[in-house]
Amino acid sequence: MKKALLCFSFFAFFVPLIYAGNQNPDSLLTLIGRDQEDTNKINHLNTLAISYCGKGKTDTALQMENSAVELALQLNYSKGLGAAYNNIATAYFIKKDYKNTLIYFQKAMKVYEDMGEKGKAEVAGLTASIGFIYEAQGDYSTAMDYYNRSLKMAKTLGDKKQIAIATGNIGNIYSVQGDEVKAMDCYLKALELKEQIGDKHGIIKSASNIATHYKDQGDYAKAMDYYSKALKTATEVNDLDLEANTYVNIGDVYRQEGDLKNALDNEFKALNIADSLQYKPLMASANSTLGLIFFAKADYSKALGYYTTAFNLYQETGDKSTEATILGDMGIVCETQGDYPKALDYELKSLKLCDELGDKNGATVCTGNIGDIYMKQQKYKDAEKYILQALYLADTIHLLESIKESNLELSELFTKTGQWEKAYDAYKQYGAAKDSLFKQTKKEQLYKLESKANFEQAMALQKEKEDEASALEAIKQKNRSMIFAIVGFVLLSIAIVAAMLYRMQIKLDKRKEALEKELSEKEKQDSPTLS
Repeated sequence: MKKALLCFSFFAFFVPLIYAGNQNPDSLLTLIGRDQEDTNKINHLNTLAISYCGKGKTDTALQMENSAVELALQLNYSKGLGAAYNNIATAYFIKKDYKNTLIYFQKAMKVYEDMGEKGKAEVAGLTASIGFIYEAQGDYSTAMDYYNRSLKMAKTLGDKKQIAIATGNIGNIYSVQGDEVKAMDCYLKALELKEQIGDKHGIIKSASNIATHYKDQGDYAKAMDYYSKALKTATEVNDLDLEANTYVNIGDVYRQEGDLKNALDNEFKALNIADSLQYKPLMASANSTLGLIFFAKADYSKALGYYTTAFNLYQETGDKSTEATILGDMGIVCETQGDYPKALDYELKSLKLCDELGDKNGATVCTGNIGDIYMKQQKYKDAEKYILQALYLADTIHLLESIKESNLELSELFTKTGQWEKAYDAYKQYGAAKDSLFKQTKKEQLYKLESKANFEQAMALQKEKEDEASALEAIKQKNRSMIFAIVGFVLLSIAIVAAMLYRMQIKLDKRKEALEKELSEKEKQDSPTLS
């Protein structure tokens, strides 16, 4: 039932605004102190809030934006008001407060819609952002609806950059739905569009999407090719944020391949960049990933150290969901070390946060882990209470893995306490859950294999078509060259003949002129002379 989760940093791929905020907050505060109560102050407050978001100081950013909203409403400054609402949504997104994120994106949308033509581009972008929030919450149908609407708007505006973003987002939905062919088609189209318009930052994101797609399919070589492309481009444009994110992803490829040395090298590169930028969400992500790698290396002391740093950073950013995950991971490390009191403390804290957030999956896992710890402490009454609770939660949300593990633990518990009939019943339930899970897993594997086969076939057909097109183009080019050669030869021949005829004509004209002159002189000689 235990599961240590890798916390990816995806903020750079969704909220590029926060990376625009690299200005020194102190200099911006000085400007704001000197500003009149006008639109310049609103713009400076918005920029300062972006800067604070970039450093993970979301509560301070929200304070700045509340001031910006108040002033923008007083001055009826729609552009500044829309930007302020958008930035408030960004701050809540970093905190993973998706409810408030949606509320403020929708407020920003209303402002830009009221601006008419001047706000159409922002409306298209916000439509995509709202889609992303639904995607983050697992509501893929609604997300797809928003992405399609965003794509339609972008096409109407002729905005190739937004068309590419919407196309890539649609690819993400196809990917989570298991339609690998359509997903890759979208990713490649998005990448092609971004290359056409020279959108380097967009190229990094699309290349990363394609790389992640290949990584999920287990094709690590191709994944590395596209991550390398993303990294090279990020280095070219000196985008340290995306460069660090790419190092995180490359490190994860190495980790999945079992190459922990290279995994660590890349994660440390990401952490060094994040530290230099003081971008706390990315710092937290890199630290939590390092914790996972050191756990895999059985270096539990270092694993716990990096998890602790990550937890403190997530507390600063207000990301309670990931706080709960990290606490659970720390509990697993302590349990593995045999430090059951500490493990129990971490798991109980994690469970409390999961309950507050309404995270049933997380609560199920934590409850099962607590039961397991009590089992190891031979506190069977407490263990039974938590394992039964975990089983109930797992049944409620149809979490087969947890149903299987909870029944196995119950069977072991009842065996140790001499309750043989209950032990046998629990073991039968374990067997049934195991069979169901096996069938489900096989079905998913078959679907993945089928999707992979379809994807590879589509890629092969596409390559075949590209090869045919290249061959046809080569033939056409060869034919054009031959035609040009023939035409050139004919024209050259005509030119030569024309030149010869011209020279012949000149000679004839000269001979005619000489003959006429000769005849004229002879006529003069033959004519009688008058006296």
